[in-house]
Amino acid sequence: MGFRGLAAGVCVGVLVVSACGGDAGEAGGGSGLNPALARGGSPGTGSAEIATDIAPDLQVDLSLLTRLPSGLHMRDLEVGRGEEAAVNGRTVRLAYTAWLSNGVQFDSSREGGEPVEFTVGVGDVILGWDEGVVGMREGGRRLLVVPPALGYGESGHPGMIPPNSTLVFDIELVEILSGGRE
Repeated sequence: MGFRGLAAGVCVGVLVVSACGGDAGEAGGGSGLNPALARGGSPGTGSAEIATDIAPDLQVDLSLLTRLPSGLHMRDLEVGRGEEAAVNGRTVRLAYTAWLSNGVQFDSSREGGEPVEFTVGVGDVILGWDEGVVGMREGGRRLLVVPPALGYGESGHPGMIPPNSTLVFDIELVEILSGGRE
């Protein structure tokens, strides 16, 4: 089954997603499924708390991250110099690498893929990304630690993301494509 069929299956009956589509080639990602574009879980399911036993190899020091009210933890690794992406409705291109909290990498647009394109704040991506990209500037990099409730929740993604998984992302805002530019 291709990305389109799998993404449609994940989206239908699980979450309403305004833009589920494209193939793995369009979405980037080396796994054949771009978990950032195929939302999973049910809104509000799973914990808003993150795993505290994050693999040492990921070098995530939670004391250095900002915790938002939603439970998302984040830290700018590079601020960037371009225009802000803080306005919902802007279309952006984002490069990323994704890990489970146990250190297993499950996807990356940086390894033979293309950056992901999505519109901020409209539900194209997991809630942790919609919230986590806000305020970034072009060229900026950010570390996100996403609790289950903002990722794939109680459902997980069979064969790739276990239920109630905390996810770790290294994201880079490559470009702002539309919305708010003059």
